[in-house]
Amino acid sequence: MRRLCAPLLLLLVACSATGAAEGSPSDDDASPIDANAEAASDASDAAPSDTSADTADVSAPAPTALVAPPVAKLGFRVEGMTNTKAPMLAAVGGEVLLAGTVAKLKSGADGRATVRAKAPSAPAFGAPSDLGDARGQPDYAGTSIHVAADGATSVAFLDQSDEKTRPVSLWFTRRDASKAWTTKEKVATTTDVTTLWYFVDLTTAPAGSFVFTANKDQKVQYARNTGGGWSAQALAHADGVAMFMRATTLADGRPLFVHAYDGAWAGAWTGAAFTSETINPAGGARFLAEPTVAALPDGRAIAAFRSVDPGIWVAERSAAGVWSLGKVFDDKAEGIVAVATDAYGFSHLAWTNGAKVQYAVRPPKGTWSTPVSADAPTTKSASLAVTWEGSLLRAHIACEEWPADALFTRYVMFEATAK
Repeated sequence: MRRLCAPLLLLLVACSATGAAEGSPSDDDASPIDANAEAASDASDAAPSDTSADTADVSAPAPTALVAPPVAKLGFRVEGMTNTKAPMLAAVGGEVLLAGTVAKLKSGADGRATVRAKAPSAPAFGAPSDLGDARGQPDYAGTSIHVAADGATSVAFLDQSDEKTRPVSLWFTRRDASKAWTTKEKVATTTDVTTLWYFVDLTTAPAGSFVFTANKDQKVQYARNTGGGWSAQALAHADGVAMFMRATTLADGRPLFVHAYDGAWAGAWTGAAFTSETINPAGGARFLAEPTVAALPDGRAIAAFRSVDPGIWVAERSAAGVWSLGKVFDDKAEGIVAVATDAYGFSHLAWTNGAKVQYAVRPPKGTWSTPVSADAPTTKSASLAVTWEGSLLRAHIACEEWPADALFTRYVMFEATAK
């Protein structure tokens, strides 16, 4: 575990026990593209009707290509979102949602699980919804968000109240039809000081809700709820090392998770257990880390990784469960490479190389576009969500921002017109 904190190459960064990030953002925090936010603000007062990829306008001809490369339209620091590791985006029902554990102390001792929302074109996020305690070392205690095919939105988060006294609790909450976070369920809890859970992700599917964590042996474990309460945590599979994992729901309704550290592995739900699938053997020619995964409408799945060499890698899983892996860009990624898909079958990639946020898109039957970029100094670990408003595509990206000895959250939005 020490390797995670020292080199700053992974999502995790040097661990600090005390201190607080200073203040809220000022005008000096704006990126060079923040001026676009002011120009767009008058047109953004009212939230547009449903623009999420989950509910794309299927009555109109489906877009198959972009008219021109995407252009950066918005860039700002998210007010009040401090000491948040791996902020996570989702899109549903004409909203962009930003989830993350927020703390004033770098130790995370006062961490809270939060979700913020905004209209896709809006120049700022609204006030956060506070979901509860999410205390503990930010490197390990995260908040994840998932939107199901029917638009149901859920969040899972860890509360590691104190590393010496415990208890450690894993929580699941969902948003109701009024957009209130009214249901909060304890997935698991322990007072065993030898227990370590770290990282968290979730997915909801016809087979139930699944919450994933990594355990002290660096293996993926899961709990499942089919309506009668949460099962005990069980080992998903014994493959590889789980330093970081992400999950999605396949087009056929089955959960799929991916994890990587040197090698890369995946597991798909069979109805009773998870499969063991090797994407990249450990000890080979490439060292992959920090995967994300998304499902395509035709039954395929796509996962993204960064490699230490460096490089941006993509693996695709066929509907039959066969993986193929290849490098798509030679750029160096700092932290997480984010992948997203949409209802039209476009695939999207986002990452930061520490100086710029990079974004690339692949049409349903095309190849990856040349990445476009927006200035974003001292950033790492991207998250990505996509919305559509007619033929207008918006790619929403959130990432960690590390000016000096502080940690903030930066948001960038690209736009493109499709045909």
